Amino acid sequence: MIGDLLLSWMSATGSGSVRDLRRRVQWMARTSDADHSARAAARWVRDMTTLGHCEVDWQADRWSIAPSALTVLPCSDGQAALVGSRRAALLERLEDSNLWIEHLVQEPSGDDLPMPTAILASYDSYDSLAAEAARIGAAFAGCAAVRLAARLPRIGLGRDAAPPSWSSTTLERFEGLDHPYFRSAAVRGGELLPDGLYRTEVLGRNAYLLLRDGAWHHCGRGEGVYLELARWGETTLRYRSDAVGYPECGSVFVDWGAPLPPLQARALVLCSGKVPRFGQAGQTTIYCNVPIKVAHLVADSLMQKLVLL
Repeated sequence: MIGDLLLSWMSATGSGSVRDLRRRVQWMARTSDADHSARAAARWVRDMTTLGHCEVDWQADRWSIAPSALTVLPCSDGQAALVGSRRAALLERLEDSNLWIEHLVQEPSGDDLPMPTAILASYDSYDSLAAEAARIGAAFAGCAAVRLAARLPRIGLGRDAAPPSWSSTTLERFEGLDHPYFRSAAVRGGELLPDGLYRTEVLGRNAYLLLRDGAWHHCGRGEGVYLELARWGETTLRYRSDAVGYPECGSVFVDWGAPLPPLQARALVLCSGKVPRFGQAGQTTIYCNVPIKVAHLVADSLMQKLVLL
């Protein structure tokens, strides 16, 4: 599949320019019926970071492949997911190991480019999994989802930023979770802008700025949205426990207008090893197989009160 081919190339290359990676993703999308727009390519790269396959510094225009690792999936009856680099030699050793390997195709959302196949390994004990990980040349990450969730920093104001250009024609303000989420915030001479999350275009890319008490701060979209929701006293994270099997596990539902910051999204995705589903009817992003303690830790880091359904 195209997603697996791109991950194989990234594993062999190691690192590079995000701009070049996005161009390659767009070129691969053109070979199929997938959306080959720049925005779709950016979504694909973002999802790769959420899955733990690579790290991306958007500001520095650099990406790097993550080391190969086996991470335990919670509430899964002894399954682990392979994340990070997938060099051919490692995959061969994995197939020859004492682990039962399962390959799950990740269906794309809409016309998006497919993600790499999810590779799951069944194990008997932590010790046996750690031994097999060492044998194939991968790290043993324990339950990375729980460990990451426990270490999530609470979101806060970013570093100081210069105000946007008063002549900007692209300045928009976040108005809430009803589409369109951002609306024009054109400035007239001498006009003071109210506190809030703003989006503007810089060198062809969206940049997000947060205005608090007359001071501007850099931020990511996810962090800015949740800081605004906390200021308004609104919540957008909901949790539903599984009816059978593991009552302490369930699904997290997040409104489309409030995408999670990268670390919080990764903590939830590593609970299943697969990208989230999208609920068209409720316009929500759905993260599955999430222990309730992980959901609470993610919500706390976002200054949100988790709503139990």
